[in-house]
Amino acid sequence: MTKINVVDDSYTEITDEADPEDSWSRESTAESHYIRGIKIGDRYGDVECSFEVVPMTNYYLLYYRYSTGDTFGRDEGKIEFVALYNDIELADKSAQAMNNAANNKQMLATIWNDEGKPYEEYLNCVTDYFGSFDGAEVETVQLI
Repeated sequence: MTKINVVDDSYTEITDEADPEDSWSRESTAESHYIRGIKIGDRYGDVECSFEVVPMTNYYLLYYRYSTGDTFGRDEGKIEFVALYNDIELADKSAQAMNNAANNKQMLATIWNDEGKPYEEYLNCVTDYFGSFDGAEVETVQLI
């Protein structure tokens, strides 16, 4: 297995300041992400793949965005990296399966790994009053 780190320039903006008079209050935030590419990891990675990753080749990163929160604040634009593919059709099929599961209020989505084998992916977000699944997407990336 090849461990892959995603090079993601992320920025966090405070969208609502905490109330200094309220000890329970906290800031609300919004994250923005710019995925620049991937690097091969040493011991750990954001995702793993079963194929060799080489320069100057397009790969397809599956990820989803979500928001979370509680009574005291909300955090939007969070990101979860799921898998790396060398087959765009498999990546798109998995993204669509995740979006369909979330639209049907399911916490598990049957998706496919880079070898085409199905497995269940837990959607690490809660769609309720405070949180939401904001969509699975596929980004074309290269080794940098």
